[in-house]
Amino acid sequence: MCDKKLVHCPNLSIGCQLLVERGKTKQHISVCEFTEVACAYESLGCGVRMMRKDIEKHEANVRIAHFPMMDKIVKLQSEMLREQSKSLHLLENECQKVS
Repeated sequence: MCDKKLVHCPNLSIGCQLLVERGKTKQHISVCEFTEVACAYESLGCGVRMMRKDIEKHEANVRIAHFPMMDKIVKLQSEMLREQSKSLHLLENECQKVS
């Protein structure tokens, strides 16, 4: 296969009309506006997937809906920090007893 041969983007059927060099297809897919991507808040619980070209609109439209997800994560992290702080304090006390 010739990496320089022009081929249609794999997303042709959903709208991308670009011709790219075969060897640069993966590179193009990583920026193609028609590639399906996950919401930036996926790790917080947003399961929405959409075309890259629509992600900015989604994140702007449901920003308020993402707040409870962020709040939940912040509360969990705060609780973990409290627990780690307690553990650290106990360890410090144990070290003082030994020395």
